[in-house]
Amino acid sequence: MASLGIDYGTGSWKLALIEGPRVLALKQFEDWSQLEPALKEMDSHHSGLPMVLPSGFGIPVTHIQEVDDRDLFEMTLRRGDPTEKGLGQFLQTLRASDFHAYCIPAVKLLPSVPIHRKVNRIDMGTADKLCAVAYLLHRQLALGESLEAQHFLSLEVGETFKALIIVQGGRIIDGLGGTAGHIGPRARGAVDGELAYLYSFDKAKVYSGGAFDTETRFGQYGHDAFWEGLEKEIVLYLNYYGLPRILVTGRRKEAVIRRLGTHYPMELPLEEGEGFEAALGAAILADGIAGGQLRAVADHLGLRDVRERVLDWVEV
Repeated sequence: MASLGIDYGTGSWKLALIEGPRVLALKQFEDWSQLEPALKEMDSHHSGLPMVLPSGFGIPVTHIQEVDDRDLFEMTLRRGDPTEKGLGQFLQTLRASDFHAYCIPAVKLLPSVPIHRKVNRIDMGTADKLCAVAYLLHRQLALGESLEAQHFLSLEVGETFKALIIVQGGRIIDGLGGTAGHIGPRARGAVDGELAYLYSFDKAKVYSGGAFDTETRFGQYGHDAFWEGLEKEIVLYLNYYGLPRILVTGRRKEAVIRRLGTHYPMELPLEEGEGFEAALGAAILADGIAGGQLRAVADHLGLRDVRERVLDWVEV
């Protein structure tokens, strides 16, 4: 059975088509309007092709035709009309399709994450970060390492965001998303409470203000803040959870290895499909949701057991 996964990242849409462990196609698009014809073509060649769609901050596993307005809002967390652009617009369009496609949870919704770690938190890792972990779990499983034996820190550093996801026994138990930690490559990271009081933060401000965006005013200091903050987060999670290794992905992974690889047990896990980790993981989860031969990963992560919503456990 073939399955398909889609990843929506900074400035690109990526598609991975697999059949069991075999990769059939990897494609990248600048806009979702270019992606849609490719989905129709692949769906026509593979009857009932299961798909996992980019799902932002996540919802319980839901067929795209059953996604409602609340779901769209919670996946995008965008005030006003969540279907105005980007992810929301894409998902709104696909609601009218006949694709065998699903939206999935993000890290916070997983039952393997203890409730006390969810209190007053939202961004513990978006759905694409969960998909990247699914790919890593599948890869190690294919190399002979059981899911229960897998303990690692998944570190993804992209052009805008970074994320750290903690895996113990093959399950995600904690995470730090791109808007929740220290300053990122372009995203400002967690917002100081006093800044939140003084300024009105919209999505554009939350997703900017990182190391590259501060060069004009602050020169190298923003980059120093990024690298120091990242190292502090690595030390915290690596030691607190006693993890033996770090699996590094993302567009800036080579820079991470050059800067920190001699100090920490880092590995570059991808042999093929460079940069398509999340799309491949989404395809693996699509196979699992449809009951395919790769379902062990989706079952172990507990995707079908998710009942919570992203704004649960938040006191405002």
